[in-house]
Amino acid sequence: GFSDAQVPFYDPRAWDVTLQILTDLKPNILVSNGDFFDFPSGSLKFSPRSYKGKHPEAFRDQITLGRGLLAQLPKPVEGQRRIWNDGNHEWRWFRLLVHDPQIYQLLQLPELASAENLFQLLNLAQYGFEYSGEYPNGTWLFGIGDPTTDVWVEHGYIASKHAGYTGQRLRDERGANVVMGHVERLALNWRQYVGGRWL
Repeated sequence: GFSDAQVPFYDPRAWDVTLQILTDLKPNILVSNGDFFDFPSGSLKFSPRSYKGKHPEAFRDQITLGRGLLAQLPKPVEGQRRIWNDGNHEWRWFRLLVHDPQIYQLLQLPELASAENLFQLLNLAQYGFEYSGEYPNGTWLFGIGDPTTDVWVEHGYIASKHAGYTGQRLRDERGANVVMGHVERLALNWRQYVGGRWL
């Protein structure tokens, strides 16, 4: 899977590498694990001066750019599951619309008025994704008859100073292998138990 692309601030080189890996690997399961978008204007720390009255255009541009990047994903392979997990930055979009219903008119995005969530707005089903639900929902990927291969995947909402502590806390909470984004740093953390280990 992939997470934290932070469109429009994504790194095109990293996206190209992601596409190449997906093309070569052809995974059975692909998870977009949150913060695909950044939506800076939905941040509580956002300064309106940053866009100088161009908020609607900036929002539309981000949606257009994100749709273009998703269209670059390799076509789903037979039997492949694609799952979309929202992140805290996708939650910015929801919070923005709840606090300012007039944004529908300002953005001049007709499809926005009927969309209940970002999954619908982006029509992510056309890219083969299923929706795990609004942030902070994650998704279980179950092994076949072997609980040591069960994996919980979520974007996350807590970040410790040390990325390994964040993952360790989530692993202990779920009692399973976990994959998370949000902290934007790499950490691998193992825990040994009778009969196996969790990552």
